Amino acid sequence: MNGLRQPSVSWPARGWCIALSLVFLLAFSYLMNAPGLSTSGAEFQRLSGAPTFDFMFGGYDAARMEQVLSAAGDRGRSVYRNFMLLDVLFPAIYALFWTGVFVRGTAGLTRRMQWIGVVPVVTAGIDYAENLFIWLAVRGYPEIPAWSAPVASLATRAKGASTIILLVCAIGLLAAAVIRRIRRP
Repeated sequence: MNGLRQPSVSWPARGWCIALSLVFLLAFSYLMNAPGLSTSGAEFQRLSGAPTFDFMFGGYDAARMEQVLSAAGDRGRSVYRNFMLLDVLFPAIYALFWTGVFVRGTAGLTRRMQWIGVVPVVTAGIDYAENLFIWLAVRGYPEIPAWSAPVASLATRAKGASTIILLVCAIGLLAAAVIRRIRRP
């Protein structure tokens, strides 16, 4: 086994992986948020008068979904379907980026601190659940299944909370890195 290298379990923390996932994260964020694009939540909001369901952190029900989709018209619903196509990959991209950052950021810290590496994966899992139930609701328009909207809404609220936890962890890691840098002789 002298000539064989052990595979690294922390490949997301490698510089090239963090850099590449950041490039994809920025590109997808642009495509999903820039006004006027046929993949943009901002364009959907312009057409419907409401944000995408992914950003309705206060929740929604089937009647609200139907109202927003109706106001969006055919063009807005088309934009939302395009947005949702990009949202198939987006959670995996941000999970890869943040996992890499967290794994790298927790190197040298206690094992207890390394649990935060799962936060981006959990957040992405919740986002995928949200996407699935929003898709089921949007697909059924104008007859939105009564059960899909509350489940999608619950997932949207859970994703909002999980995203806040993710950002607090990122800020905490940044603070820990600054403190370690200051304390270093």
